[in-house]
Amino acid sequence: MDGAVQDTEKPLDDRELGSSAPLPTRDVEWETSDFDPLNWARSKKWTTVGTVSFHTFVSPLASSIMAPGLPEIGRHFNITSPTLLALTLTIYLLAWALGPMLLGPLSEVYGRRWVVNISGGIFTAFSIGCIFAQSAGQLVAFRFLAGIGACTPISIGSAIVADIFIPQERAPATAAYAMALLLGPPVGPVVGGYIAETIGFKYGFVLTAALGGCATLLSLCLLPETYAEVLRFRAERAGKLSGPQETEGGAGVHIIHASRRPIMLLIKSPICLVLSFYGALVYGYLNMFFTTFPSVFGDIYGFRPGPTGLTYVAGGLGELTATMVGGWLGQRIYLDLTRRNSGKAEPEFRIPGMILGSFAVPIGLFWFGWSAQAHVHWIVPILGSAVFGFGLMSVLLPMQLYLVDAFRYAASALAAAALFRSLLAFAIPLFAPQMIHAMGLGGTYSFLGGLSIAIGIPLPIWIYLRGKEIRSWSNLYSSTTGE
Repeated sequence: MDGAVQDTEKPLDDRELGSSAPLPTRDVEWETSDFDPLNWARSKKWTTVGTVSFHTFVSPLASSIMAPGLPEIGRHFNITSPTLLALTLTIYLLAWALGPMLLGPLSEVYGRRWVVNISGGIFTAFSIGCIFAQSAGQLVAFRFLAGIGACTPISIGSAIVADIFIPQERAPATAAYAMALLLGPPVGPVVGGYIAETIGFKYGFVLTAALGGCATLLSLCLLPETYAEVLRFRAERAGKLSGPQETEGGAGVHIIHASRRPIMLLIKSPICLVLSFYGALVYGYLNMFFTTFPSVFGDIYGFRPGPTGLTYVAGGLGELTATMVGGWLGQRIYLDLTRRNSGKAEPEFRIPGMILGSFAVPIGLFWFGWSAQAHVHWIVPILGSAVFGFGLMSVLLPMQLYLVDAFRYAASALAAAALFRSLLAFAIPLFAPQMIHAMGLGGTYSFLGGLSIAIGIPLPIWIYLRGKEIRSWSNLYSSTTGE
């Protein structure tokens, strides 16, 4: 395939990552050319961000749109096991864990554009399959395959932002992308609740299939290739830039090597490992809210599916507030620390914004769990979910920025984080009914909040203080910083 990037130089000590060469060093000709996506017009950059963000909004919306309709799904397919019923929802997230392990690195071989477009087609096709599922097994299978297609914008969206913006300009674009990512989950249940209550849960799949088709069509028309090494390879091959026009090696070998990178990053990078685990823990809590809201507000407060869907809005408002306030504050801190560091940016300058979120997450968990168990007015646990949403976004936004800034292969680092995040998001809701039955709502959410305190509060402080030193131990990390 013409777009494949073939590395030809001798490997450095990151051979285990499957890199057959370090990333080529940019020269003046490339840096000043129109082929370099960093030189694109702002309108083209933001059109790209908007297109990817729409894909990213649809993917998590599809993960949660069926949550308020779970009781109806259970009756329709005669599902009596709470775990199996939760599986119809969370199996989608297992696909998010597995898909990026190949699709993220694949985008570093053939580029971002076609990986996004082909994945969009897969998502749309199997969302249509969910409409016509005749059994619980078919529904689980189609949901899993739809999730494989939906995982691409989740796993490489931040990498696309990094392709077209320098570090000092990334925060607003990453915030817009992350807002789409985190608003999809609360919007899904709002829409899905009223769909399930009025015309039936299957029409939720009709909506997601239609949105997936629109997103794919939009990206076919508007999404350009953004990965610099693919663009440079094509320009050199066409003779528009100086450089080698013939390459060595086989694309299949490079795909195999690239697909190993996320796992090797988790094994060889302590920063990638601990950040991925903490992000996974927090995101798993979010999906536990999705599976427990129908029972909490349906059984305890007597809400119908439509109003139950509206209860998810508070978490979305918390995330939106964190995007606007935390994103602005984090960018100010980043630029101020860069200025104090003689104009040299470091990935660790992204971390201070995470500290605020690491306190808000356990506060929201304690608040929601104990207020719901005490059966106080329904607005009180909803406000607790808003605090949690604020903390969630305040943690995940700087975490995404850090992974993009710190690692040479941004898409692989994001895929590694997605693996952990989606595995816990898949698993935690499956155990939620048993935990709540044994410990109660207050005890369960206190346990989760305690984990968040033990891991989440010291972690960003440790990375801020020691991250640069740890990055100096290996060339797995990016050697460039913004000037």
